[in-house]
Amino acid sequence: MAKELKKAGYKVRKQSFTFAFSRDLEPATLAQVTPVAKDIETEAFDYSGSGDVTGPITAINLTIPPGDAGTATSGCAPSDFPAPGPDPAVALIQRGTCDFGVKAANAEAAGYDAAIIFNEGQEGRQSC
Repeated sequence: MAKELKKAGYKVRKQSFTFAFSRDLEPATLAQVTPVAKDIETEAFDYSGSGDVTGPITAINLTIPPGDAGTATSGCAPSDFPAPGPDPAVALIQRGTCDFGVKAANAEAAGYDAAIIFNEGQEGRQSC
């Protein structure tokens, strides 16, 4: 393309840049390992990290049962996250008022190894 533009009289300059790219190499999996082992249906968000984490789950400022759709603040503030212990830790975060990326970033900044963000379950909140 650059060659064709030069022929047409354009001054061409190539510039390097990076861009975010995300692709699932295999389907995400989520499993309960205790008290009874079972698989749980899940999906990974675009740009999710990868890896295997087995550890205790910490509920992050959950509202159960949920209020009106989109009112839960779970994971929206760094102060929502208690310090995780020394073992791999998983944050359980409720869908709500802020972006999923904010919730995941707050979990990571607090020292959690993984985050599970779940839908509240009421009408309009059953899927991503």
